[in-house]
Amino acid sequence: MNTTYVATAGLETAPLQDGSVLYNLKTGKFIMLNRSAAFLWAELSTPVTSDALVDRLGIHDKPDALERLLAH
Repeated sequence: MNTTYVATAGLETAPLQDGSVLYNLKTGKFIMLNRSAAFLWAELSTPVTSDALVDRLGIHDKPDALERLLAH
């Protein structure tokens, strides 16, 4: 199944040397993203299909990798 994903609205993103930080304006909480997570979050800035994410991440040989990544 080719699901479409998009980043959650209402979160501000700021780049860091080793990743990014997400800030939730409503809750005042933030989360640090490592480089891999920051890359994935940036890919989700516009709606993107699971097939396109698999292509961009180069994980064709790992069929469940995308679902595991997005489940966290």
